[in-house]
Amino acid sequence: GATFDIEWIDRLSTRLARVSGSKYDVILLDLSLPASQGLDTFRIIQMHALGKPVVVLTGLYDEETAVKAVHEGAQDYLVKGQVDGNLLHRSLFYAIERQRIEEELRISNDLNLSIIKAMPFGMDIVSDKGDILYLSDNFQRLFGKESIGKKCWLIYKDDKQQCYNCTLKSEIQIGEVHSIETEGVHGGKIFQIMHIGIIYKGQKAILEIFNDITERKRIEQLKSDFVALVSHQLKTPVAEIRGYVDNM
Repeated sequence: GATFDIEWIDRLSTRLARVSGSKYDVILLDLSLPASQGLDTFRIIQMHALGKPVVVLTGLYDEETAVKAVHEGAQDYLVKGQVDGNLLHRSLFYAIERQRIEEELRISNDLNLSIIKAMPFGMDIVSDKGDILYLSDNFQRLFGKESIGKKCWLIYKDDKQQCYNCTLKSEIQIGEVHSIETEGVHGGKIFQIMHIGIIYKGQKAILEIFNDITERKRIEQLKSDFVALVSHQLKTPVAEIRGYVDNM
């Protein structure tokens, strides 16, 4: 398995100088250092660690502080007197891997949001239950920021009912793309909605891209009505001629 080269630093002031801009893969932090105690120690190190994973080391009677550190971004905590070589190795290794995965997810999420903001269409991100997690700027102006957290169909659909062909009714995989057309949206309009399975803030979600096709559908209907009318007009004289010929 992986091995670690360890550098021991016993004072926070010395540690900050080494941590800032360092090439450390992981930091094992004792929360009881000279001139610094408890959660403040972790917060100071975190500010200078530049995204490096931190595993905190705490005393037997101070696990509550260690748990708070994890909630604030530490990857793990260990209790003094309950750590052997295997546990320490495993904790440090997993901390590095978790930090790497979280960073990849963050980059992916930032990329997704950059693409969303660059597109001119109305867009949102919803959970697999249909709860709105994110609204593009134009949708926030249209529906209000307070729409975040509500079911998408309650905000968009005139009848407040989920689309009968909604992609949310079946599981969508990450990277998978589905497209539907639905009527009765935002005042009787017709929209084409593209659904894309993505990761958003560490959870599975769906990016919805809305394209108003109401005018296109109206023109298509006019064309269809015109073709039907012309066809009817052309068929009428032919039928009359056939009737005349049959009577001869």
